[in-house]
Amino acid sequence: MSTWQRIIHLVTKYPLDFSTDVFLLVGIAFGLYAVNYLNKTLKVIFLFLAVCFGIEIILIYYAVRGWNNYFLVNITSLAETFFFSIVYWIEISDRRNRVIIISLFGTYLLLFTYSFQWQYIAEFLLGAERSILIVFVILHLQFMLEMMRVPNLLTYPMFWVSSGTIVYAAGTLFIFTFTKITFSDPNDMWYWSVAQWFTCLFYSVLAMSFYLRRREVLLRTV
Repeated sequence: MSTWQRIIHLVTKYPLDFSTDVFLLVGIAFGLYAVNYLNKTLKVIFLFLAVCFGIEIILIYYAVRGWNNYFLVNITSLAETFFFSIVYWIEISDRRNRVIIISLFGTYLLLFTYSFQWQYIAEFLLGAERSILIVFVILHLQFMLEMMRVPNLLTYPMFWVSSGTIVYAAGTLFIFTFTKITFSDPNDMWYWSVAQWFTCLFYSVLAMSFYLRRREVLLRTV
């Protein structure tokens, strides 16, 4: 079987997995469309999507070769925690909350070092990451309410970033916290499919945040 035949076979066997790649590319496309209007925070998010795309390329390559690629799921978790720690550290200027963000990221790094596995999705690691993302969002929403500097939340890009992040993190929290249960049967892909749907939604919201930022900047110049 040729490489292209293997890829086609994987696409037909796991269409939802490749659907997330499509939504990831949509997010990158919107980022490129608005790149000249992005602030520092959204540039970090755009870089995050670019890194995720690189990881996905490697993941697909491993899948085509028939090699175990579960460790790349663990690497993606590290990328998500790293980049969103930077995002919320930039967005939240309160010193106490910044200390919390740095402390949580440091705790995650210790957990990552201890529990990282090459052959399996690291149990509890991705669940811990989702919990940390939820805390980041809560800190950000609290900071926004205290500062009261956003006239319209529905057109504020970071509101949508935080909304998408908390839905994604909460929706996949228990799936990745109890991987020995949710992924115990390799023939039962229901939990994995649910996680992929939440990932598609997450990338869609990030794409929308890029569009809203471009629109926001253009409206200021009118």
